[in-house]
Amino acid sequence: MINSIGRQLPPDAAPLEEQTMMYFIEEPKNLDVSMDNYGVKGADPWLFERLTMFDENDVLGPGAADRWEPSEDGRVWTFYLRKGA
Repeated sequence: MINSIGRQLPPDAAPLEEQTMMYFIEEPKNLDVSMDNYGVKGADPWLFERLTMFDENDVLGPGAADRWEPSEDGRVWTFYLRKGA
């Protein structure tokens, strides 16, 4: 059996729907990213959806934004949120 992050599981592993993935480098001091930019890094993917995301091949793709474009001078980017974001 292969889990959701692509790892081979041992034969006696619990079924996928009964497994729990836990991931934190350290316990966050708080969940306000404006107040603590180190401790929350382990939690932010589960708290916030990014405008863009990298897929399993490190190719940039849509997240909360379904498209984006730079201004003519390249100094400002406009992100267009997908419906329901």
